[in-house]
Parts: sequence; structure tokens; C-alpha cells
Amino acid sequence: MAKPAYQLIEHTADIGIEVREKTLEALFATAAFALFDLQVMTDKVRPTESAEVEATGGDPVELLIAWLSELQFRFETDKLVFVEFEMHELSESRVRATCRGERYDRRRHGSLALIKAVTYHQATVEPRDGGWFARLIFDV
Repeated sequence: MAKPAYQLIEHTADIGIEVREKTLEALFATAAFALFDLQVMTDKVRPTESAEVEATGGDPVELLIAWLSELQFRFETDKLVFVEFEMHELSESRVRATCRGERYDRRRHGSLALIKAVTYHQATVEPRDGGWFARLIFDV
């Protein structure tokens, strides 16, 4: 499976990303992958466990932040690292997906950046060039 593409953007003291995808579902999946890819060596993660994850929000920006925040919460509390995301529902106010990965093992997965939160600072989700674009800043 090809590694989803995202671009790092410069931001003082934090980590920023930009994601461009053809569909909103792909945008949410790539942003989720980036969240974990920035924190661990995702090429070492085996998709052997799955979990249903859902989030709600009032608009696409709020929904994407809620989605990523829920995934980060699962990483922090359940020690789950996800690398595959199968979207079942995505509307303007709700996302529901099956996420696949495994329990975090520091020796095998390493430790890169430690994301504390997904922020609203400069957050953007919008249709662009026949697809979708997002910009996010992670507090590290």
C-alpha cells in the first residue's frame, strides 16, 4: 500500500501540514495518517487490530479537528497507532470509520514528535482545484 501524501509546512514551535486529496473521505484518511506518521515510524505498524472511531462537528474544520483529536486520544489512552482508515460515513457533521493498526511498541515504532493537540490555529478545510484541501497545525 502506498503511503498517503501530505506536506509539512513551516510553523514556529509547532508542526503544520497541508493535505490535498480528490475526495473529502481521502482527505480525512490522509490527515489521520499524517497525525500518526509524525509521531511514530508508520512503516513498522502492522494493521492487525481495528477499532470503530467516530466524531462530530459543526462544520468541516471542526469535524476534522474532532476526528483527529479522537484518534490522538485513542493513541494516548489505548496506545493504538492507526495506519489504515476505512470511511463508512462522512457528512458535514459526522465521521465514522474503521481504523486499523496495532498497540504502540516504542522499541519497534520509535518515537518522533509528541503531538499534544490538534489546534484551530490556521485550520482550513475547503474544496480546491476539483478536490479538497486542508491545513492543520499540531501543538507539540
